[in-house]
Amino acid sequence: LTVLQQEYINADNERTRLADSLRRFQSVVNRTFSISRFQQIAGGLGPKTEEPIPEHADDMVKKETVTAVGAAAPSAGVNVAEAIDLQGLDVSIQKLVARIDKLERERNEYRDSLSRLKRKTSDSHITINKQEHLYRSIEEKMTDAEEDRRTLEARLASAKQLLKSQEEALKQRDDERRQMKSKIIAFELQTRGKDAQIRHLNDLVKTLRTDVENSQQEARQLRDRE
Repeated sequence: LTVLQQEYINADNERTRLADSLRRFQSVVNRTFSISRFQQIAGGLGPKTEEPIPEHADDMVKKETVTAVGAAAPSAGVNVAEAIDLQGLDVSIQKLVARIDKLERERNEYRDSLSRLKRKTSDSHITINKQEHLYRSIEEKMTDAEEDRRTLEARLASAKQLLKSQEEALKQRDDERRQMKSKIIAFELQTRGKDAQIRHLNDLVKTLRTDVENSQQEARQLRDRE
């Protein structure tokens, strides 16, 4: 954009300089025509023409032929056709006019390009503002998400701690259950041992009763024999 602005300024300055040169050149040509006409009138070599002095380059180019014809009579004074190369002047003026037109077109093109770039720059600023707003919104969302993440991490740590406590409690309960099971097994074994002792004692009692009964039977038999 800066380069385009500088080119536009340079083209406008060059157009201004060429326009000034054309005006100075036109002034010189007008003065030359005035001197030639004055010499013609003073020497009585031709009628005084009523044609006005051209004010613009295009008018001057169009009326150069008429002036040259009025000054074509032989005289001892200054010959305008010899003093001024009308064809060369015409070519120079046409080149200057073409150059000025070209510079004006370039200036207009630069102006249009500058306007388009300004519009694009404005659109770019709008887009940048939208992107910045979107970026800030995303940053805010990321900040909120980060806070939520920290909150969830804290909750997760608390849940892990609670789970660990529950696991320790369950482990302790499992230990207690195993200890209780061991005690129950030991008690069952002890009970079974006592049951076995009781059965053995019962068997002994039965045997003793049988022996007693046998002894009593033998005693009765002995008494009966006696």
